[in-house]
Amino acid sequence: MGDEGMGGREYLTIQQVADYLSIKPSSLYSKIAEIPHYRIGRLLRFRKGEIDAWIETKRENSLQIETMRPHKKNAPDVNQIVRRAIDAAKSKGYNSSGKSDHSIKGLGKER
Repeated sequence: MGDEGMGGREYLTIQQVADYLSIKPSSLYSKIAEIPHYRIGRLLRFRKGEIDAWIETKRENSLQIETMRPHKKNAPDVNQIVRRAIDAAKSKGYNSSGKSDHSIKGLGKER
């Protein structure tokens, strides 16, 4: 998929770019606003060099986002929190159906 052809520039179709990026054409269409492209009537065309440059900016952006995220040390373990909540509920006398194991005296049908 080099830049050969008429005038040294080869324009790629949606299907060719999707194949090149190993994605579905529908995924490519969903990103079309941010991907450099040329519209010829209803047709979309792409230049491989511009696609490569766009992909490179995606890599750089994802690395910047990753390095900007604060690292949480000693973050609580979700499994441990859930276990504590289950243990607390069991200690209050609830069974697996969520109903109390304790009967409440004095409640009955109203007359």
